[in-house]
Amino acid sequence: MTARVWFAVFLCCAPWAVAAETLPVTLEEACTLAYQTHPQLKAARLQVEALDEDYNKALSGFRPTVKVFGDKGYVDEKVDKRFGDDNKGDRVDARDPYTLGVAHKQPLYRGGKTLAEMDLALAQIAVGRENLRHQTQQVLLDTIKAYVGVVTAQEIVTFHREYQHILEENVTITEARFQADDVTMTDVALSKSRAARARTALRQAERTLAAHRADFMAMVGTLPGLLRDFPKSPKTPKTLAAATERALGKNPLLQAAYRTIEAKDADVDRISSGYRPELSVESQIYRQEDPSFDDQRREGAETKVVLTIPLYDGGMVSAWTRQAKKDRQRASYQKDSVYRDVIRDVTLAWRDLETATLDLETTALEVTSALKASEGMQEELDMGFRSTLDFLDAEQDLLGAQRRFTATKAQKLVAEYTLLAAMGALDIRTISKKTKPYNPKDHFERVKGLSYGWWQE
Repeated sequence: MTARVWFAVFLCCAPWAVAAETLPVTLEEACTLAYQTHPQLKAARLQVEALDEDYNKALSGFRPTVKVFGDKGYVDEKVDKRFGDDNKGDRVDARDPYTLGVAHKQPLYRGGKTLAEMDLALAQIAVGRENLRHQTQQVLLDTIKAYVGVVTAQEIVTFHREYQHILEENVTITEARFQADDVTMTDVALSKSRAARARTALRQAERTLAAHRADFMAMVGTLPGLLRDFPKSPKTPKTLAAATERALGKNPLLQAAYRTIEAKDADVDRISSGYRPELSVESQIYRQEDPSFDDQRREGAETKVVLTIPLYDGGMVSAWTRQAKKDRQRASYQKDSVYRDVIRDVTLAWRDLETATLDLETTALEVTSALKASEGMQEELDMGFRSTLDFLDAEQDLLGAQRRFTATKAQKLVAEYTLLAAMGALDIRTISKKTKPYNPKDHFERVKGLSYGWWQE
């Protein structure tokens, strides 16, 4: 049994492999945990749910307002009668006046302001949902990168451990051959030098693995188990044109830019309503009592139609309207900028995927050839046809080829998911069919129309 086979058996039986089942070991498990527990996503979802209440606030413009008003006081008054017509002297008056009533106001027409506020609220809610979708994509993509980073680092550590094991064996063999006068002290020194370098490289690889495990914990909330091999590649478009078309219709940042323009249009309408008249019905029922010496008491009810026509406000509404129109133009230019960025991101991700796909073929061939060269070099070294340096160089070439092949697999997988994110097609359902996705519309439908009571949520 070769050294490589012994080393594979050791890895499978290692103590840390036993505890791996209690920790996330697949990409699906890691992304599901991040999707359900990442604090950034939880905060973003609450932010969207808070935006839902803007719609209820806008609806309140159609509804009446009812309020109770009243006051109660105490009056201690002295009335000086010395200068009056009668001659009865001074009078001391102490009384408890009060007022109590109910007022009602029903808006009939607000110049179109309520409808504009509703459109504004719906547009802002749509912007919030698209931003949430973008944040979800970013968390999932970062989790995928963390997962792939750990898998890559694990494989590289495995390669380095195997490489060190072979070089340590080579030191033992070279020293024995030196004792038999088969090689020189130079061969021994060269073997020890490469073995020492291999130990240093292994420690650096293990440090890199620890860093990737820390990145994994930051995204998922727990350390990974012994992660399995690279997951299967997701489905991606066959052409760049198809990917770009999908991105222009689904990218969350671009969709948020479109919804922002709608919000700015609604804001212009809302502010412009300040030029228009308002009509409402106001009514009240009241009772007022002032128990002084003449015992005054008033009770009554009144209803009136109130019409307010703005004539001149010092230019305030005009300034607000001009400012809102400028904001709308600025949002349009920002949308154009995002449009270009989306095309750029899709193109770069596509090119990265193409490059990684081609590199994967060449690095796979490199590993196969380097492995054959290493095995042949070992046999030729045993027969005395090759020097120790030739053998060490062949092993180092094999290690480099294995590292490049593993890194290329990681680059290809990350490029695929990056392309999906640029297209707006990366969500939890892309990775896990078992995980129930969060739907912000559920909360909106639950609170839409609630008109009283904060506890109803």
